[in-house]
Amino acid sequence: LLRGGGGGRFSHEAHLLKSLRRVSARIGCSPNCDVTTGLEALSSHFLKFADRVTSLDNAVQLLNLCTVLSKLDTRAANAERISEWAETLLQRDWSAGCNPTAAATDTTRGAAYNTAIHSFTLCFLSGTRDPVKAVERTVKGVANAVLGEDGGGREGASGGGFAAVGRDSFPAFYKAAMQVLLTATKKIPSVRKDTKPEEKSRLLKGWFASVKTLHLMLNVLKVFETRAMLTTVAGVCVSYIECFKKSAIPLLESVFRSCREDATALLKNLQLCTKLMHGVCNHSKVNRDTVLMANVPRLRRELETLLYRVKGVLSLYNCVEDFWVGNIRNRDLNGLEIFSQQEPDDDVTNGDDVTNADEVTDGSETLSEEEGNLSDSY
Repeated sequence: LLRGGGGGRFSHEAHLLKSLRRVSARIGCSPNCDVTTGLEALSSHFLKFADRVTSLDNAVQLLNLCTVLSKLDTRAANAERISEWAETLLQRDWSAGCNPTAAATDTTRGAAYNTAIHSFTLCFLSGTRDPVKAVERTVKGVANAVLGEDGGGREGASGGGFAAVGRDSFPAFYKAAMQVLLTATKKIPSVRKDTKPEEKSRLLKGWFASVKTLHLMLNVLKVFETRAMLTTVAGVCVSYIECFKKSAIPLLESVFRSCREDATALLKNLQLCTKLMHGVCNHSKVNRDTVLMANVPRLRRELETLLYRVKGVLSLYNCVEDFWVGNIRNRDLNGLEIFSQQEPDDDVTNGDDVTNADEVTDGSETLSEEEGNLSDSY
């Protein structure tokens, strides 16, 4: 019944109102309250149990219930309260089970625990005021604490104040963070003909923050990667590039002349991301990972299309000559060159990317900026 509503309108409003009034009367609310008041009363009532939950399963169920209620009552204050509670759930150490004084047990592994971490992280990051900054800050802290600089981490390490996240549950945390980043990026408005210059500058900063955070997320793969993480990256990056082509490219066409330094910085950061995306594609082929390879052709096609869309922006402002088309080396996730070029046939040429001059050798076409020429082309 609760999941049937949403968007400010309720498909079963009569039944929902009747149920809310019945439940609200038991918790001291007026039996004649409206839907909004009943939802607010229920949310406040359930959140009172937040500090008393000792079971991980109960915490997941209670969080799911509060999340459904928050979707019906879309006020930002409710989402922030639930987000804060989800953060406290991530900060708790669940290894002792229901009895905090008991010896630590192996309850922080397995599919159920990973599902819980994914739910907690998704709810926490998506409910913040600035999800992109929250993803950047949280992933950086957790990755440094859990994985360490070399990716080895330490026994029993927990992530930057988030005791619930360990090395085994990090892929679930990572997947949720990538999903939140993609969702937040899709919410960046598209530029219109009547968009003011100040608004365009704000949108450009939003895209810069998003691409910067994506680069941070992809860099994590250099120190720690699993099949689940690579599959997440391959799937999310396809949607991310589609979103970039749909919203960011028209924005760049609109502001490239007036904000060329910011626009160039955005393209350079995107270039770093596409290099790592190609590393994921190469990794799947070198390791013959059929599950991951299923996403590679589409990702390669999106990267190729992105290359030509960027060239289109440069052509619009007559600065294509300040960029050149070269060939990129095939590299793995750690940046090491893959010398064997004998790979299965693909619909898309290997290695289309925006890259630097020192990356050029035999391989595929790639677009790069000649150092210092862009700013002098106007």
